[in-house]
Amino acid sequence: MNPLKQKMTMKMKNMFWAALSMTAALVMTSCSSDDNMTEELDPRHRG
Repeated sequence: MNPLKQKMTMKMKNMFWAALSMTAALVMTSCSSDDNMTEELDPRHRG
């Protein structure tokens, strides 16, 4: 394998792992259960 192709392959692997890490971080932080469903509903809206 020539040095230029080897360098390009390493860059692609690094970019892949960086993108995968960012995606995992986004998924882990955006999926939270902060739904505040403890409030009493207005009795007029019960059905």
